Amino acid sequence: MADSLSTFGFMVPVLVDDKGVIVAGHARFLAARQLNLERIPVIVVSHLSETEKRAFALANNNALPSVL
Repeated sequence: MADSLSTFGFMVPVLVDDKGVIVAGHARFLAARQLNLERIPVIVVSHLSETEKRAFALANNNALPSVL
């Protein structure tokens, strides 16, 4: 993932809730950290309930949200 990010840049931003918890894009976030990037593109999704965030995260192959 880090090689792809380094080659192509961010093609899809990381989705976070209004508390900074990653809803989707965990691998992109970890790759950015590995590359020591100081900033990454994010979209804040504040319209989802806790249940909807968990369902969306699971649908995107993420077992649990993590804090950004």
